[in-house]
Amino acid sequence: MTELGIFLRKARIDLGISLRQMAAAVSISPAFLSSIETGKKDVTSDVIDSLADYMKLFGSDRTDFQVMAVRSNSELKVSLKNKTQEEVDTFALLARKISGLTEEDLGNIQSILKKSQTMEK
Repeated sequence: MTELGIFLRKARIDLGISLRQMAAAVSISPAFLSSIETGKKDVTSDVIDSLADYMKLFGSDRTDFQVMAVRSNSELKVSLKNKTQEEVDTFALLARKISGLTEEDLGNIQSILKKSQTMEK
């Protein structure tokens, strides 16, 4: 099981709801939710957002959940639809260079992104 799977299963138990109930609430099949919990299926950003909404996760709790969910996936897919050329170029550059960045560089990038997320609220 992934960190996400453990979190979701615990949340369901704590909320006293079944896998079927949670799946129905976020418009996915119980089999797909089970596969997410066991780490057999990757989860999309739409499903991540639906689950976070259902569990009423906001602020840093929601951000932590989103990061946990992305970490549990085997690959990361990003839609470039409706993005500016600058956004696309920045993402492409980061994707190409990320493995060569130092921990300090990565920490600085994360700080910038977290700061911008706080400003959006």
